[in-house]
Amino acid sequence: MGDERKKNLRWLLVFVVGKAGPGTNDDELNMAEAGQHNDMLIGNITDNYINNVVKFYMGQVWASKFDIKYTFKTDDDVYVRIPRVLEYLVNAKFPRPFYGGMTYLPIRVNRVIGGKWTVSWKYFGEVNFPMFNAGAFFVLSTDLLNKLFNYVYIREPFHTDDAYVGVAMRYIGVKIRTIFSFAVRPDMSEFIHKAEDCKILRLDGYGHNMDPESTRFLHNRLTILACGSMHLKC
Repeated sequence: MGDERKKNLRWLLVFVVGKAGPGTNDDELNMAEAGQHNDMLIGNITDNYINNVVKFYMGQVWASKFDIKYTFKTDDDVYVRIPRVLEYLVNAKFPRPFYGGMTYLPIRVNRVIGGKWTVSWKYFGEVNFPMFNAGAFFVLSTDLLNKLFNYVYIREPFHTDDAYVGVAMRYIGVKIRTIFSFAVRPDMSEFIHKAEDCKILRLDGYGHNMDPESTRFLHNRLTILACGSMHLKC
């Protein structure tokens, strides 16, 4: 990041989690890690998929207390080249309002009873969701946060937080932006091993299902490709 425009940029990584509950010592381990690194927000909620939207809002409310330009929400099974994301925002001249990520076209709302992604007609009464950015990773400019907070009084949040944010952005009137260097695919851990170098370098966000071994492999591969002496023409 030798560009003068990027030299003074700062970013902070924070893990937003809930409580594991009885039967495990994860809560004690999280508290110990939080005390050591000061990089965790621990909500007094059960950490499960249903509470994803609560964790999302918890993180955004906390972030809104600071003088920042953007929040970048990711899942825990992705790999992101943060300097490249900052470079994207710099080259785009710090757009505001901004809601960007890997964009899904309108998809049918899942109504199967008991399904992980099922949303009741009570919470969303349309057949299809509007376009929204995948929850694996998306960027929000902070001028949108208060509007997003107020939207909960218009529509009760539902647990598929990425779709909910997309619905809120449509209501607010924000144009969705696609970041084409973000990719989500179920076989990403396999893709990063087999893809050509140029295909790997074209991406800045890799999701999802990235286990620790795959994450280390990708990090090492990118380090060699981006920082090594080899020059690629892609």
